[in-house]
Amino acid sequence: QFDKKNTYNSAFYNFDGTQSQVPMMTETMNLPYCADEQYEALELPYGNGSFSMVVVLPKTNVSVENLVANMNADTWNTMLNRMDTVYNLAVRLPRFKIEYKKTLNNDLMALGMTSMFSPVAANLSEINADEPLYVSFVLQKTFADVNEEGTEAAAVTVIEIATTSALNLSFVANRPFLYFIKEKTTGAILFSGINRKL
Repeated sequence: QFDKKNTYNSAFYNFDGTQSQVPMMTETMNLPYCADEQYEALELPYGNGSFSMVVVLPKTNVSVENLVANMNADTWNTMLNRMDTVYNLAVRLPRFKIEYKKTLNNDLMALGMTSMFSPVAANLSEINADEPLYVSFVLQKTFADVNEEGTEAAAVTVIEIATTSALNLSFVANRPFLYFIKEKTTGAILFSGINRKL
């Protein structure tokens, strides 16, 4: 957690060259940290440490897009392995909330799931044998809210079925950065995102 008394308004340098005044959470804490010529990264643990948020901040001469383009399983695992040392960090992290939604019809049809979207070809009789049904849309919606108390994140998938008739280090995240929420034991990434503009 961050102490609300330490939060102050500060500039965030957006990807498009503009600046925003944002609530910047501030705390000095001991955290896993690593850095190289491309980025610096820290890990913020949640609760008993089963989950955590990894914040990856590109160096000032590296764009967040380039960082994403070079991110793969190997670079991710290398970064996590390098965060085996705990440092005393003066952390500056903006308070932020990100929401994202996408209709998945085209993605699912591209994977071969076409018949369920067709009023003619769909067979959803196991749901309702009395009325001919089909899937009209599939919507995925996620959000992550990061503030002084921690992080709240959730995802929901909506499927609409219709009838055919109806060290003395500082980590200052004041420019675009990546964030990942992961589970510790498996390393599974539950949420990921880019903060380009606040």
